[in-house]
Amino acid sequence: MTEKAKVLDHKGYVGSIDTSLEDDVLHGKILFINDLVTYEGQTLGELRKAFVEAVDFYLDTCAENDVEPDKPCSGGFNVRIPPATHRAAQIAAARRGVSLNEFVGEAIANEVSGARMVTIHQHEHRHTHSEHGMFESEESFSYRAVTKWSNEAPKVTRH
Repeated sequence: MTEKAKVLDHKGYVGSIDTSLEDDVLHGKILFINDLVTYEGQTLGELRKAFVEAVDFYLDTCAENDVEPDKPCSGGFNVRIPPATHRAAQIAAARRGVSLNEFVGEAIANEVSGARMVTIHQHEHRHTHSEHGMFESEESFSYRAVTKWSNEAPKVTRH
């Protein structure tokens, strides 16, 4: 079980961590399922234990009653974005040769994994000076851009 930003995790189920100042108790519910499963405790340790017990009880009860337990997050959802963003994403996906679903899925996976786009620009310049103290410039320019998600191999473009 891990704890990240006020949630608990056990067997693929995620639970909230909430407080009731009136009742002086911690409580929560299993998130992202249709069934309502709650738990509570006086301390964070008790709440964690109650969450694990609630998930296990839920799964056991479903098995005993020959009922399929709700799976957190089915893998499909609707996203509402501005039309210009939708068009830009569709074009970017087409340029990469992937579907919009693949493009959005990769973007979300990179975001939740902490991967970030990394772009490296490298410029080369050469300058020379004449023997008479006058400045003459001879420039040679090359540009190299490395663009990648931090969990991918680099894609190098030369200009």
